[in-house]
Amino acid sequence: FSLIFNIQVSSIGISAVMYHVLPGGIGALEKEAPQVGRILRKLIESKDTQQLNATFKFIPRVVTGPFIVRCAVKETPVIMGQKVDQKYFHSDGYMEIDVHVDSSYAANAIIKLAHAYSVDIEVDMVWLLQATEEDSLPERLLSGARLSKVDFKKVTREMIVE
Repeated sequence: FSLIFNIQVSSIGISAVMYHVLPGGIGALEKEAPQVGRILRKLIESKDTQQLNATFKFIPRVVTGPFIVRCAVKETPVIMGQKVDQKYFHSDGYMEIDVHVDSSYAANAIIKLAHAYSVDIEVDMVWLLQATEEDSLPERLLSGARLSKVDFKKVTREMIVE
């Protein structure tokens, strides 16, 4: 099973796509972390955009970077679908979440600020599933990625498919 996060920032012409693979599939996750596996299986089977928008929780953390960026990026959990537009694509073998950062003025402003300092920044991005029922607690990390010193000047418009 693959979980794919496609972070799209059209205003600066970038898209960061992160693939997270569960080699044993959802079944292995259900054995390792039953509450997470159960919630994820419900999401894969769901056609309810409101439920999907209310479930994926994101926590950013600037590991290294200029003071102004560390101040702008709070390590505060946020339910992404309540702050930015998202689209969902899923089947038995994968789930893709397209996150349209430009749909939020605040998120877009933070991304543009960080973009200016990208070669000096390391940022951790982690995702969890929002627990709405007591039997879903404690929340556990679903996936994560670290972006380190990304040089966006090396990205050309020809590389970007619109």
